[in-house]
Order: sequence, then structure tokens, then C-alpha cells
Amino acid sequence: MIDELFKYYKVNLTFRGTVFKKIDWYYKLLCFMFIALFLVFWGRLFLYKGVWNAILSFVMIALFVFIARIAQAKSIKKNYREHWKSFVNWSHKGLKETYLNNLDSKIKQYNESKLDMIQELISQKSKDAKRTQLIFISAFIVLFGPLWASFIDSYVEIVSQTDIESLLSNYGLLLFLAVLFSIAVILTEGVLNIFSLHLRWSEFNELIKECRIISLDEDKAIAKKGVK
Repeated sequence: MIDELFKYYKVNLTFRGTVFKKIDWYYKLLCFMFIALFLVFWGRLFLYKGVWNAILSFVMIALFVFIARIAQAKSIKKNYREHWKSFVNWSHKGLKETYLNNLDSKIKQYNESKLDMIQELISQKSKDAKRTQLIFISAFIVLFGPLWASFIDSYVEIVSQTDIESLLSNYGLLLFLAVLFSIAVILTEGVLNIFSLHLRWSEFNELIKECRIISLDEDKAIAKKGVK
């Protein structure tokens, strides 16, 4: 039951599930393109300095942020039009209220005692996820650290024996490396999920707590009106 509720939370009650995952594919492609171009110009800035490389690096990041914002706003317009304000803006408060209303309709079948038990179990899940996260980080550092150090040593040795201008002046090569990096970022989503699992369980628990408080206040207001 807890896992089912958590799955519902991830899909229907988070910005990632309700907005980000519903962004049109071409916006995601544009964002990755700007990140790849940023890495190209940033790499040239690191190696050759130059004002234009600095300017273009900044422009690519600015375009990435701008396009990402437009993509998110369009996704909200498509799925939650009542909260959309402009092509780059939306109501964060309204979106949060939608999440709370959806959660309320999901958990209202449970009584207060059962909700207490659910929150206790979620709290335990959060602690377990944090423990797993710490173990994973430790293992990652122990296993990946020496490999990364070895890679850097080999890379420095290769670069020191190669004409850097001929090796990295080619924008196509840098762009190819940047795209490979972007693919690597996508593949690490599973790793990032492990790092964020503890936080998501905690946020889920807080959302339930907030929903219960609002529901309790509404019940008190109704009861007060009934007395009058």
C-alpha cells in the first residue's frame, strides 16, 4: 500500500511527474543542444581564454534556462491551464493546491489512525533510503575514485604529448564529446534517483501532513458553522 501511494505521489503530486516528464521532446532536445554547446565554448574558454568563448558560454546557459522555462510553462498550459499565467510564468501556489486536493481525494478513504501508521511507515522508508544513500556514496567513492584518478592521469599524459590546438580546435570533436557527456548524464538518472529517494520520501510525508492539517481546519470551520 505504501509503495502504491508513493508511486501515485511521484506521478501525480510532483513537479517532475506532472510537468517535467510531459515536456515535448523537441524542447528537451533543444535544452541538451544548448548544454552541449555550452560545454564546447566552456572547454575552449578553459583552454584558450578569449572574450568570445566567455560570452558564448554565458549565452548558451542563458538560452538553456530560457528554453527550459518556456517548456515548463507550455507543459503547465497544456495540463493545468488554470495555473498558467504567461509563456514563462505560472502559479506555484495554484499548482501546490492541485497537488493537495488530489492527495486529499486519495487518502480520505483512510481514518486518522491509519494515516498515522502510514506516516510512520513513510518516515521509516525515508530513514532506510538515507541509510542506503550513505552506503551507496561510500561504495561509489571507494570504487570510482581510483578509476577517475587513473583516467585523469592518462588524459593529462595524452594531452601533454599532443598538440592541443589541433586536438581541440575542432568544434565537431568538442560537440561530439559534449553529446557523449549528455548521454552519460541521462544514464545516471538511476543513480540520481538513489540520491534523491530519501528527500522524496520526506517531501511526501510533509505533503500528507500539510494535507491533513488543511482537512482538519476545514472540518473545524464546517463544525463551527453548524453550531451557529
